[in-house]
Amino acid sequence: MSGWERGSSGARDGAGIGEELRRAREELGLSLEDVERATKIRRRYLEGIEREDYGVMPAPVYVRGFVRTYADHLGLDGEEYARRMREYQAAHQGEGEDDPILSGEVSVEHPAPPLVSSEGIREAERGRRFSGTSVALPIFAVVLLFAVVAAFYYIGKASYSPGASGGQGGGGAAHPAKQQQNASRSGQGGKQPAGGSSGEVTTRALEARLDVSGGPSWLEIKSDGKVVFVQTVEPGFSRTFTARHEISITSGNAGAVKVRINGQNYGALGEMGQVLTRTFTLKQAGSS
Repeated sequence: MSGWERGSSGARDGAGIGEELRRAREELGLSLEDVERATKIRRRYLEGIEREDYGVMPAPVYVRGFVRTYADHLGLDGEEYARRMREYQAAHQGEGEDDPILSGEVSVEHPAPPLVSSEGIREAERGRRFSGTSVALPIFAVVLLFAVVAAFYYIGKASYSPGASGGQGGGGAAHPAKQQQNASRSGQGGKQPAGGSSGEVTTRALEARLDVSGGPSWLEIKSDGKVVFVQTVEPGFSRTFTARHEISITSGNAGAVKVRINGQNYGALGEMGQVLTRTFTLKQAGSS
């Protein structure tokens, strides 16, 4: 039989530590369950300490740590009780036996995790899950924000081939009319028709047919000063707009938009990737 087992069998009339801790607990009106919840030491080990039956411990290495924690929780001097337990263990230790407590090779400042109550383990797991969630939520929010911004950027600014002409803008920027409309109005007559009938137009209405090819483009159409169409359109788009006096066309990718005014072919509105506004009047169409 080991020295520890011999010490356990006679512990009830030994150091008196357990009896002192039991009296202190009862004076505070605490139950063993209260102490177990607070210290995370299992009740069976608390009962063993109070009975001074230290043999219920899985190994002597845990006893001093449990006694220290128990005493501190009761408002006693945990270090003093740990010292007394160390002296008690030394007195009951067999000659030549290797006790990790006495050798100093093992620390009992904190009880080993397997000996704490299942409630303590569950609380620790909840703490880890909460910590992981606290870190993951901001990261997820940043990723989601980035995805939304990227989606709007792609819709508002279409991607063009590397060989396309840069022009004045990157093509498809949101509301390019606010950036270029005033500057481009002064050059509204700069691009001449690419072909078609040269006969005089006698109609009193102004018709503008738009065909989009070679890339998407943001479009804003004004008929007699009133906005009648705003949209990003894809290649293959074709539509005719009418006005009594004036039609204004703003494009975020002018090279992709082909224009016919009252049958006259004006070709592309501008260069690929160019943000441009051009205005056509009934008088201008009639004199072409």
